[in-house]
Amino acid sequence: MTILEQIVADKQLEVDRLKKAYTLEGIRTLARRHPILRDPARVLARPGLTLIAEIKKASPSRGPLRADFDPVALALDYVAAGAGIISVITESNHFHGDRQHLSAVRRAVEVPLLRKDFIFDLHQVAESKILGADMLLFIVALLKDRLPEFMDEARRVGIAALVEVHNEEELSAAVAGHAEIIGINNRDLSTFNVDLGTFETLARQAPRGTLLVAESGIETPEDVMRMARAGAHGVLVGELLVRQEHPARAARGLMGRG
Repeated sequence: MTILEQIVADKQLEVDRLKKAYTLEGIRTLARRHPILRDPARVLARPGLTLIAEIKKASPSRGPLRADFDPVALALDYVAAGAGIISVITESNHFHGDRQHLSAVRRAVEVPLLRKDFIFDLHQVAESKILGADMLLFIVALLKDRLPEFMDEARRVGIAALVEVHNEEELSAAVAGHAEIIGINNRDLSTFNVDLGTFETLARQAPRGTLLVAESGIETPEDVMRMARAGAHGVLVGELLVRQEHPARAARGLMGRG
């Protein structure tokens, strides 16, 4: 069993509880009562490079990342540092996230929020909007040929999607699904090696007008500039910032803002 398969298996209980509590149409109706007031696509399309700063309590490989973890404090720090979008990891079993982290951050900041989790059931799409997300993550390696179904569901309930790809085949699937925002992950899922050249290669193949987000391996201002030159509209950075004593200062330094 791969790590991705294990995460999905562990998350299935949570999804089963959600499906027991709501019918699909019932949770869709609730989601439609939560209008989207913040448009992540508009933020990413602005001149300059957008920082998507991530709130991440732990990782499967490193364990807890910050002794004084406070999602709201981190979000406020990130916004003060100029982050245009905040990503909140809500996966609980392997990343120690919590859906309530997302809701708490929603009450604290006005910038768009990305729900970062492992989405594999349609109920989770509407749930993401109810929790306060403006955008959610679709991983092509997880959804495979179900991606168009999930893209339709996101449009149905009115939430944006960041469609994550790792290779040319997945990029083709994202394009076929009419993804407006594509995240190119520089981490190889099979080896976990990181290569910024992955973004550079795949970005050249993305259709004109696609909003591109570079993910993983971005650690220095030079890395940020390299991704910008390759066509990135945004960079998603989490672990690097969360582990710093002063996350806001680290975020400003990474983005070349002093």
